[in-house]
Amino acid sequence: MITKNEIEELLVKLKIAKTPSRELDFYVARAVGWHGSNDYTKCSWLAHPDDKDGSDAHCGYLYYTRLVDAAFTLLQGRLWSIGCIINETETGYVVILDNDGMSYRGATPAIAFCIAALTSLYKEILS
Repeated sequence: MITKNEIEELLVKLKIAKTPSRELDFYVARAVGWHGSNDYTKCSWLAHPDDKDGSDAHCGYLYYTRLVDAAFTLLQGRLWSIGCIINETETGYVVILDNDGMSYRGATPAIAFCIAALTSLYKEILS
């Protein structure tokens, strides 16, 4: 299980990220329970011809920080009935989730969704 401090560190990394990153994808996957390799550098980043769903066939976790569909899966079954507004700003994107009314900022909509999901997980650990 991920610790409070690990989630805090990951949230900081996501908030300052300028672009999607497979390294961040790895840590997001670990935070939500993926139990693959302990070292993201051991995965092959070569494109796989069967990679139609946004996962990396060699590693087994999704492109959470790049693909909105992948990041959206992190929210399913969490605190919100899924519905949102995505606004583009000069510094990135803001995602506003409908039933908690909170806004989450990220360099991409996918990163903003990751931040929302990990913020929810963080709150669960604290309670």
